[in-house]
Amino acid sequence: MPATAPNLANKDQKDTDGDGLGDVIDDDVDGDKIPNATDNCQAVRNASQLNTDGDALGDACDGDIDGDGQPNATDPCPLRTDNSVTGASCDADADMDHRPDSIDNCLEANNPGQEDLDGDGIGDACDFDVDGDNILNSIDNCAKTKNLGQVDADRDGAGDECDPNGFCFIAAKNPAATCLDPESAFQVTAGPAAAGETGVEAFLAMYSNRANHDKVQGNVNVKYTFTILERPANSTAVISNPRGATSTSDAFEYRFDDSRRPKFTPDVAGSYKIGLTAELVDDDQKFPGAKSSDSFATIEVTGPTKSHGCSAAGVELAWVAGALVMAARRLRRRA
Repeated sequence: MPATAPNLANKDQKDTDGDGLGDVIDDDVDGDKIPNATDNCQAVRNASQLNTDGDALGDACDGDIDGDGQPNATDPCPLRTDNSVTGASCDADADMDHRPDSIDNCLEANNPGQEDLDGDGIGDACDFDVDGDNILNSIDNCAKTKNLGQVDADRDGAGDECDPNGFCFIAAKNPAATCLDPESAFQVTAGPAAAGETGVEAFLAMYSNRANHDKVQGNVNVKYTFTILERPANSTAVISNPRGATSTSDAFEYRFDDSRRPKFTPDVAGSYKIGLTAELVDDDQKFPGAKSSDSFATIEVTGPTKSHGCSAAGVELAWVAGALVMAARRLRRRA
């Protein structure tokens, strides 16, 4: 993780509110929208700034809320100096969670269970960083499991440390497709599922749940065929290098030689459904009877219709017309 205060010494990289700014440079350490300069509890979130005894500390961080000289933990009435008063009148409960404010770890959030996963004194219900790994909950791919590296090898949005589905690879160029599980039968995903423009080449992609150096299978060789299954009316676009075989992959995306790379140039705006049929050259040692798989990707194309050039019939007619003109000229010269 990058340093939260690169120009100041902050060895522990402490970032109380998990906003990416180290506490040594953060002008609102607890993230309660109250600047440190005026916050009566700089390290504890307390937007209300409630301060029962009027001292320098807000109730959220004051060890003696009522200022009677008796610590909250042993004070029979921690919110009132008159310790002869007992019962409900002693125990204010602003968030109505049946936890007196004097001992509530989230004064502004109803959390009767007082859950505090990282043990930082701030209840999970109001903690910006529940697991205490200095990654904000809103961007933490394991909000309840410490994982500073945020590793997500299968790209499914759940960090490896907390992924409930184990490893199942998401194809970056077709993320809506079924994920690729290396422990399942041979499977491919076509790509890209993307936007395109008329007249601009679209390079096709193939993913498989068998990496080229599979631990069980060894070197994997895959034959493939790309086809245009659906196209806009009047489109005559064709796929270049639609068939071939490859045994080179980067993780689970297979690579093609530049001279054999499948591609096509859409000529009419609209949807193009690109089909992929793939087959293992050798038997699959994990699932011997499953050697083939199909997939498709949809490319949404915008832009003006592109000319296809002269048709064969048009060229032939032009040649005939030219020949007739030349013949007529020769006849005039003889006359």
